[in-house]
Amino acid sequence: MGPGKLSGLRRGDRLELLSEVQITVDCDKPSARCAGRPYDYDPRVVVTLELAPRSSPETRSRVLARTRLTCRQRLPHRQHHCPVAFDETVRATDTLPCPLDRCYANVVVSASNPRASGDQRMIIGANKPNGRIVQDKSRLSAIRLARGISAERLRTDTLRRRSQRLRPRRKAVLSQRVDRLERGDVLAVTAALRSDVRHLGYNALVGAQLIVGRGPHATRPSRLVRRAVWVRGEISPLNGTNCTPAQSPCTTRKAGAVKVRRDIRVGSGAPAPLFVNLIVRTKQKRVEREHGARLRFRGGRLEVRSYG
Repeated sequence: MGPGKLSGLRRGDRLELLSEVQITVDCDKPSARCAGRPYDYDPRVVVTLELAPRSSPETRSRVLARTRLTCRQRLPHRQHHCPVAFDETVRATDTLPCPLDRCYANVVVSASNPRASGDQRMIIGANKPNGRIVQDKSRLSAIRLARGISAERLRTDTLRRRSQRLRPRRKAVLSQRVDRLERGDVLAVTAALRSDVRHLGYNALVGAQLIVGRGPHATRPSRLVRRAVWVRGEISPLNGTNCTPAQSPCTTRKAGAVKVRRDIRVGSGAPAPLFVNLIVRTKQKRVEREHGARLRFRGGRLEVRSYG
């Protein structure tokens, strides 16, 4: 994200950066899906959120957050997708690595393994059976906050369901009502959910997304919300990973931000309440469909910071 979107900061202001990036391991055997040469090792991945004078990762930068992980490739515990989420705040001071009107916010990814050799790749996004690489699995959002601006903080850890059938239908698992939203308001949202597949004995894909909805059960933004909220009411992209019995319970983390660009009002003229929902879709992996099988949830939280 370049200076055009980060400009306007003054000394003492705050910059909130919320991001998600989905890294995907490539093929473990030759097929049309492959982006490079197949491999069967587990890549070691480092993801950082940085402020830098250029978009190049080689420049002098200030690292705001760093995550290290091993993205499992080997069967039967293959994760396939490994999303990473950040929610960081930095204050505009003289210690930044660049002038305030020339800074870039960068999400930088690196991957390695001692066994790697020549044209073996990790994918940013997701790969389809025909080899096409799908985007809109990652996002970077910034909120510029003048000195003295504070947020109304809302939080819930009440699960709307304790389990979910293993089929690719979206369900709202966590929901937080937000009242009195008007044009110009900004929402910063983070969420975490713990899923369990140990009772199944096989892997299950757990995909998740944060949205703005008209009700606590909404699984997609309504037409009204899509028109009134930036990014069509989608706070974060839909991405996920395979939860395996070896790592279960698995934690899904989400982070994103949206801005309200027009008022949503009820018949009396008062602002209509909106809901921030964590949506989950899931399905079985590498097994025949088991009727009635369910993914279990072991806990979660949803936090909303509302800036008026």
